[in-house]
Amino acid sequence: MKVTITELPVERNDIGYWSHPAFDALIGDREGISSSEFDAWLQANNLEDAYSYWGEDDSKEYLEYAESGSFAKWQPTPPAGLGWFICSIHETEDDGPICIWLRKLPVVGGE
Repeated sequence: MKVTITELPVERNDIGYWSHPAFDALIGDREGISSSEFDAWLQANNLEDAYSYWGEDDSKEYLEYAESGSFAKWQPTPPAGLGWFICSIHETEDDGPICIWLRKLPVVGGE
């Protein structure tokens, strides 16, 4: 499904979640999607992805997350390079809080 996907203001909820509307539309009412479906969506929309994980540390914010389940204070660092924007900040069962980053790929052939 090809859509126009651009950076939007990120307004996280009290727990820390936020997802780009285009990502929400892709997921729909499902719990998740396969990596092959996500990869096809990225390719169809000329996007690349990167991930930030909030690993366990001794910071005050992480200890609050461990106690309350809220990761709203986590401020993920974007990957190196220009053009990255947040696609989704959510929690996973296996890896805890994660941030999915997107950016447009350069157009090949100047199209």
